[in-house]
Amino acid sequence: MLKWEAWLLQPISMDGTISTIVQRQIAIREFCYKGLYSFIRSKGYAFRIDKETLTAKVLRLMYFAYRKKKVYADDYNGEWDPEHKLMYWHAIDTDKWDGLWETWGNIDDFNDETGYAYRFRFSLPEYVWNWIDLEKSPRAIKLVKDLYDPEGLEPHVEVRGQKEKEDPYLQDLLVGTTIYDKHRL
Repeated sequence: MLKWEAWLLQPISMDGTISTIVQRQIAIREFCYKGLYSFIRSKGYAFRIDKETLTAKVLRLMYFAYRKKKVYADDYNGEWDPEHKLMYWHAIDTDKWDGLWETWGNIDDFNDETGYAYRFRFSLPEYVWNWIDLEKSPRAIKLVKDLYDPEGLEPHVEVRGQKEKEDPYLQDLLVGTTIYDKHRL
């Protein structure tokens, strides 16, 4: 097995032919910038990280799949309602991910013959869930509005048929909170 630096610099094909051989880090940067980033945005989500950080995280995830090591995803979006994750899996289901792989599947590392491509492709959607910013994602904003504020009303606690004060729990759901961990992927 190659060490990290050698693995990054290893030449791979962008389209399955020898005419488009580039270093792995360049091929994956191309995939992240033009493929993954655009794909997620087209589904109504925004990343909480920039494209360069996304590339570094994807490379690390791929390397761990190559080394057959488990990487644990940070649960940045765990404080949000389960409906958000269900909506994410509905908006970007297996068929949509398969469409991404049809477009980018000719990169050597995404080819099933590599042995670790399946592990990587299977785990990527869960990691992407944790790299998106629900507070800035149009799809998540609409879900919050539809679930908690369908008529444009503020979230209030109703006591004996009269509105009392704002419900802090509902306010937290509308605003969301982010917990950062120093051991992020």
